[in-house]
Amino acid sequence: LLVGATQRACGAGLPTRRASPEATELAARAVSLVASSLSVLLLYGLLSRLTGPHTALWATAAFSLLPVRAELSVQVLSESTYLLFVLAGACLWLSSLDADGRLWRALAAGATMGAAYLARPEGLLAGGVLALGMVWLGRGSGRRALWTALAYTAAMLLCVVPYVLWLHARTGQWALSGKTIDFF
Repeated sequence: LLVGATQRACGAGLPTRRASPEATELAARAVSLVASSLSVLLLYGLLSRLTGPHTALWATAAFSLLPVRAELSVQVLSESTYLLFVLAGACLWLSSLDADGRLWRALAAGATMGAAYLARPEGLLAGGVLALGMVWLGRGSGRRALWTALAYTAAMLLCVVPYVLWLHARTGQWALSGKTIDFF
């Protein structure tokens, strides 16, 4: 979806003509680069809240200088997009744990982790761990923590279930990922 939106924004995938493979690859590289760059900012924000700004700065700098991260940031793979959604979901999840946290933060965190699943199936596991953590670490009454976790899970499932149903309709098999299904 992000690659298609980038193609349309650049005028490469207009309805009157098909985008060339080169334009598709360029759009995918642009999405990976932007996602990777935004991930650095989200990592700093998350770590500064958990460890303080000084430690967060050093950890984010070390992460930014990893050669594999620089290589993945311009490849046509889903790692950068997945990392962006996981970090955004974790930031929203952490803010939803506050005693005065609003329910919309849990909904946004769940939807963001659902988007992480759509980028990579491992997002479902990460999202499930955060849902359990929401109940375990939830501040306030136990009932409020449970409602927050349910809202988070419902938002995540709103992203997951349509894809799983589409996979089932397309293949006749129940699966969480299309990676292992033979479509043809």
